Amino acid sequence: MTKSNQMQPVSAVINQIPQVGQVESISHSRMNTPEPLLKSRVIRLFNRFQVRFGHKWLSLIEDAELRLLAIADWQEQLAGLSDQQIADGLKALKTDWPPSAHEFRRLCEGKQEKEHWQHNTAAYRLKSGVQMLEKKADKDKARSALSKARQMMQSTDPREKARIEADAKKLLFGGEQ
Repeated sequence: MTKSNQMQPVSAVINQIPQVGQVESISHSRMNTPEPLLKSRVIRLFNRFQVRFGHKWLSLIEDAELRLLAIADWQEQLAGLSDQQIADGLKALKTDWPPSAHEFRRLCEGKQEKEHWQHNTAAYRLKSGVQMLEKKADKDKARSALSKARQMMQSTDPREKARIEADAKKLLFGGEQ
């Protein structure tokens, strides 16, 4: 085997893989369009988001493939921004929820008004049980469901069956029988 055909460790070849935009950098300069942000800068930004937003950020890019796609998208979305503009965007970011790449770019450019992009957490707040159950359960449907449940529990221990049935009645009828 020649040396070129031998397997090499990933660390030896990883830098040979072009980053997003490297192949197109010549065409970008010819067309006067900004080059994508360096991958390392986006990764640093993602690390800042991870510290600031924790699970909220991580849940957006759960697996490696999604993370790579997100990095490429953010590279393109933040093309042409300076380090100072990105720092300004981080300073302007005053929410508990991470922004999209487009929203963050607008913050970096100073174009986004705070009240227009704030994440509305009210939609996720739990309401009390009374508010959520505006309509009472149909007792005939509930009795039918209990009857089917009884049939399914024929082989269950009688004490366990009684407990399950009592719990079901309590949930469905609010203690009524």
